[in-house]
Amino acid sequence: MSLKPSLAEYQPQSITTEADNERAFAVVEKLIVKDRSLEEDALLDLWVLLVEQFEEEHYPISNAAPQKMLQFLMEQCDLRQVNLVGIARLQRNYL
Repeated sequence: MSLKPSLAEYQPQSITTEADNERAFAVVEKLIVKDRSLEEDALLDLWVLLVEQFEEEHYPISNAAPQKMLQFLMEQCDLRQVNLVGIARLQRNYL
């Protein structure tokens, strides 16, 4: 596939390392914010698929129960149940 010179910097490549993933993510960020042509839209879709594939393989999300996942996220963000009032209707002692 021959790309226009302006699109050459976006030519997809396989992602095998964390450094590759960071470069790919930078390309995705660059493409997201610009006014894209149809070709760039197609390239963005491909880059997103490549990044998703790498991250699903290297950073799998566990099948934890929703309650356990919420507890973990709250701990990571130093939040308590009271911080969620107004955001979600939680039953008392849900967490």
